[in-house]
Amino acid sequence: MTWWPIALMLVLTNPSFSVAQVEVPPEDRSDLPKFYFDALVFAGSDGTASRLDVYVQVPYEALQFVQGNNGYDAAYEEIISIFDEEKNLVAEKLSTEHLHQLTFPETADPSRSNVTQRFFTLSPGRYSLAIQVRDEETRKSMRSKREIEVRSMHDSDLAISDLMLVNQLRLEGNKRTILPNISGNVADLPEGFYLFGEVYNRTSCDTFEVSYQVKNAKDEIRFRESFSQAAVQGRNQLFVKINAASLPMGRYIVGLRATACRNARPERPLVAYSSRPFVVHWRGLPPVIDDLDAAVDQLTYTAESGELDHVKKAPSAEEKKKRFYEFWKKRDPSPNSERNEAMEEYYGRVAYANKNFSHYKDGWRTDRGMVFIMFGVPSNIDRHPFDSNAKPYEVWYYNDLNYRFLFVDETGFGDYQLDPSTPLWNIKSRKR
Repeated sequence: MTWWPIALMLVLTNPSFSVAQVEVPPEDRSDLPKFYFDALVFAGSDGTASRLDVYVQVPYEALQFVQGNNGYDAAYEEIISIFDEEKNLVAEKLSTEHLHQLTFPETADPSRSNVTQRFFTLSPGRYSLAIQVRDEETRKSMRSKREIEVRSMHDSDLAISDLMLVNQLRLEGNKRTILPNISGNVADLPEGFYLFGEVYNRTSCDTFEVSYQVKNAKDEIRFRESFSQAAVQGRNQLFVKINAASLPMGRYIVGLRATACRNARPERPLVAYSSRPFVVHWRGLPPVIDDLDAAVDQLTYTAESGELDHVKKAPSAEEKKKRFYEFWKKRDPSPNSERNEAMEEYYGRVAYANKNFSHYKDGWRTDRGMVFIMFGVPSNIDRHPFDSNAKPYEVWYYNDLNYRFLFVDETGFGDYQLDPSTPLWNIKSRKR
């Protein structure tokens, strides 16, 4: 596989400095989720506590299925633990989920999963939510955790619960059936998604003015809408249709505002607000990619001559997406699977560079970022940040390649640049 069209090489003679191991192995792709969960706060049944709804979604592809007499079976143990700010365990629920008599194509379908829902009654405050999923066949565990805030829904005359993303809403007479979106990714919903929340009204007002807006990661408003809805005292269910089909790949926040008593109290209407994030992320892409244009720019260290221009000059966003996929399909070591390990590794390196080498520009654009993305984890790094007779510098060693790179901080502000005497070499094939 031809990955690196060019590389930079510096050979240093008679090194007389101590060498240290690299602290972090960046190829650890722990950001790839094995399961998803969502935690939403609603008003409890009494006048003080709140209700925490926890949804856990375990994809079939994360489980080990065993062939039985009538199909394939799997089972997993699920533990949901809640800790207060002093790390005391305040609530815990354990269950075992069984999946029976599935066909082999069903077990391998990346779109299929098992979803559970658990309820907790908690006093308002901050908590830590920890979830463990353990496969019964392999005994391997998957863990995830999140800090959560349980808000009180009883402290004001108007309040909004946390907001749920809904993949599908079905109406059967007066009954509504909802299919929640737990991953937070709405890319596979071309007709849009619903936002569900509850508005708690303790006034005599019989109408809400509801408005929402969707902002991208740059805090730019992509669209907004407002409407009126009849209200009753107590609990009101609210469903809002969000058309996300026109949204490009990226991270977003949707905010929902309810206003009551504007006519009765124009000087001081009651206002309640709630928001939540969501993403548009195409299937088959690593989670670290959340902007197609940025991901295309970052191809510069692996694209062959003419390939980058071909992707960049696509006449439409859809065509750019197609060419981007084609670019990585040619480099996919396992083309029959949904995952593309080469793309995951490359953008894992980009993400690490952005996290660790950013200065006045993104880390992937720095010299250290460039070398790291092209060659991966150095065997060793020798750092000299405080030598009295020299500017701060680092030497990166790639022992298996017999390469060394010298970076010098010319300004003293952490902006390490590749030594200008480093020659540029054309390397036809490089595997790291």
